[in-house]
Amino acid sequence: MTRLRAFLPLCVAVAVLTAWASSAQAQDGDEGIAAKEAMLLDPAVSESDKIGATNYLLGAFAAGKQAALEPVKKVLQGDDSAESRQNMVPVLKVLAKAGIPAELLDLVVAKLASGDKAIRDTAFNALASSANISSRDLYARCIAIVKNPQQPEFSRISAARLIGTMGNPAAVSTLLKILREEKALKLEIRKELVRALGELKDLGVVEYLISLIDGNDKEFSRIVVDALGQITYHNYGPDRKKWAAFWRDKKKRHKPLTREKLLEDFIESLQGELAASVLEKLKAQNLDKIIEIIDYSGGTINPPSKYGKRYPKLVDVAVRQLLAIKIPDEKFPAVIAKLNQLLLYDNEEVKRTVLVNYFSSPSARQHGDSIPLLLARYQDPLEPLRMEALAALKNVVGVVVGGDPGKLDASLRKRLEDAMIAGLAGDHKTRMNAVDILGFGLRSRNALDPLAACLEFQDAPDATAEAGQFRVKICQNMHHILSANGKESLSEKKRLAFTGILGRSFLKDDYIRHVVALPLANIGYEKAFELEGAKYNGVSDLLGSRLKPGSPRKVVEGVLKALEQIKSSQSEQKVLDALKDEKVIPRNDKADNSLAVTALNTLKSVGGSASLGTMLESWTGSKITPVRTAAWEVVAACAERLLQSKHYDTLLQYRDAVGKTQEADGTPARLAQDKALDALAKADAGLKAEQASVSNLVALLDPANAEQKAKASAQIEEMAARNPSLRLTLAAGLAGKRPEAIRNEVHKLLVKLTGRKNIPNDYARWKEWLEKNP
Repeated sequence: MTRLRAFLPLCVAVAVLTAWASSAQAQDGDEGIAAKEAMLLDPAVSESDKIGATNYLLGAFAAGKQAALEPVKKVLQGDDSAESRQNMVPVLKVLAKAGIPAELLDLVVAKLASGDKAIRDTAFNALASSANISSRDLYARCIAIVKNPQQPEFSRISAARLIGTMGNPAAVSTLLKILREEKALKLEIRKELVRALGELKDLGVVEYLISLIDGNDKEFSRIVVDALGQITYHNYGPDRKKWAAFWRDKKKRHKPLTREKLLEDFIESLQGELAASVLEKLKAQNLDKIIEIIDYSGGTINPPSKYGKRYPKLVDVAVRQLLAIKIPDEKFPAVIAKLNQLLLYDNEEVKRTVLVNYFSSPSARQHGDSIPLLLARYQDPLEPLRMEALAALKNVVGVVVGGDPGKLDASLRKRLEDAMIAGLAGDHKTRMNAVDILGFGLRSRNALDPLAACLEFQDAPDATAEAGQFRVKICQNMHHILSANGKESLSEKKRLAFTGILGRSFLKDDYIRHVVALPLANIGYEKAFELEGAKYNGVSDLLGSRLKPGSPRKVVEGVLKALEQIKSSQSEQKVLDALKDEKVIPRNDKADNSLAVTALNTLKSVGGSASLGTMLESWTGSKITPVRTAAWEVVAACAERLLQSKHYDTLLQYRDAVGKTQEADGTPARLAQDKALDALAKADAGLKAEQASVSNLVALLDPANAEQKAKASAQIEEMAARNPSLRLTLAAGLAGKRPEAIRNEVHKLLVKLTGRKNIPNDYARWKEWLEKNP
């Protein structure tokens, strides 16, 4: 197997995730894309959250939203700073699994020249594992990098590795020319070019490689010998004379000399230690020779004496060769028959070879004929290699079926589905494979209970990344099954049971929590979120999409109650948007105002932003008494909360928005208004106290006392984060006769709080900007 071959197959599980993202996020607008962009560009956001955001954007792009790719481009255009690395590496990790869109190829290639090792390594992995690895565009870029002596050493090394993996024979002449003619070529680049020549397997380079064997440089000679072994199937170590004699003999014996002839020579004189070094793609004409060897695999037939005890090793090489080539469709039935013989052979070493190498077989994975063969091995309780058969089955089903179970005939699909549902009750390894296979489009309701039960097993602790992905796949499967069969088919008892199980499966990772929300949303709204574990923003995004024109009244009411239950900061905007749209929540509907009242009651639990005060101005003045009362109760509840948390700026915006409205004495609305205005009145005093505190703390920003300065800075940052108007108070520290050292510390704090690096250390300039950007 070539060195990078392990990178090439796309991860089927990630493909399923991306497919889900494409369908689930295609309906999101620019707001959703902007939110994910903010996550990608914020170094404080965790890597797992950035990975989830990138999956989201790539899914939206795949669904047709071109704008969804722009945030990813911005990240990839970053520099080599630590902040850029924090943002870029998670994005590149996703591209390594999901593939690189053509629009991003140049940006990723450019990162091969990054001065940051983490960035260029993840960029290389993305290029090596993406579907673009064989593209002409990528090949042309890599050739240009390798040929350019001005490129950084690590960039040329990465490009050479990629060229070797691409397998384009046109690269041979270019690599040879560089090796022969570039006098100042660095040793590490020479090594990588030799490795690439070995990957390309051109007989024309053998004599040149033999000439490079150097008894004084053992490491370089080992690399040359490995390359010669890949090309010729033979190994004579670092002995240049033996290699030269071998090559003269082969050229004399075989005219023309071909690699197929060299393979036949190797098979005739098999050397066990070489078995691992000859895995490669072969042409179809080698099939007959390989099948001839496999013919001796019948359980009752002894291999011919010329093979003897070497037979298992010989079969190992032959099968690996067989599974590495693209088998013509007309020959595939015969090959399957041979593989079936091998799986019945009583030599476990031979059977393991067949099962394990199904993963790397493009042919076996593209033919549904392999599925019943592997399924039979997995279902045989006496088969010692059941797990190997199951792992092979997963990879075959992933390619053959994908998300379309209609590619299987009904009886085989039923057999496969029943076997995987039964596998959900097995050990964790079995469950992992079974969940993957069910995720390839099998939609039986019979899988719901076993899938839910898997979430309760204790041998897959939440702390592990594997366990998190396991739960992701389970929840996605449940979501797809519920979507296909309709939640109405669930009894109330079953809904509550699933809700409880899913609620206990919430993890800290935002992306996993978002995926858990999918089956919850399919089960129902209100009761699905009466859970301590459901308080997170991902549910708000999901439910908010249900608050749209045309949604049934019952659905809108259920969503509003659910948003009230989860008390998420994201819920407020969803409810405000619904209140703005009369097609979702009608205004001043004298016949029935309960929907508006329900929406306002939701805001009592989740509201608190500055925009809420402006929005409520029209509702506190409503002519409908229950609506007006509910609006004032929202102001009162939010004002009390903001007063306790010292968000005085926001409170003063509330006062400006609703403070002029007058209510009649004694009414419920007046009582709520008095309570609200009392809290709003206290905001003035609170803000003045904090302004005085900031002014006093500025005097303590003396770098001569590091501990004192650090505490003062932290206090100022905390207060200014709650009340941005305090930045103007802080800026006043630049005026007057403050010591220059303190003025410099004030300036640093202002830059940190605002992100404005281009404003000089000047009070008038800062005052002007802050007044325009309160």
